[in-house]
Amino acid sequence: MVGELNGDDCVDIDFGIQNHIYTTDNNSVGCLDLIEEYDRLCREQRSLSRKQQGSNNWEQQRQQVVEANRKITRKVEDFQQKLTTWVVNEYGAVFVEDFDVKPMLESSQNAKNK
Repeated sequence: MVGELNGDDCVDIDFGIQNHIYTTDNNSVGCLDLIEEYDRLCREQRSLSRKQQGSNNWEQQRQQVVEANRKITRKVEDFQQKLTTWVVNEYGAVFVEDFDVKPMLESSQNAKNK
């Protein structure tokens, strides 16, 4: 049986702009750096656009684009898995607040809108 929740054990997790998440315990997790992977994907897609569609070289290059995309997807999924595992292991319970973010992002008080 799970024990009672104590208010001292609770923590607030916020998504940030410069870091991925912040907690009220002054912990922060940085964003995943995928610049090199996205640069490679752009190069592979540029190379694909130069090939004659339907040719053997085009198909080989298309497979390289798919592989570059797959690597990015796997890295993101791995990062999310490790992050959620850390949060669950660090804190006893996780509660998700259900609110509409869209109006907050569109308001003039949003830092990105200034």
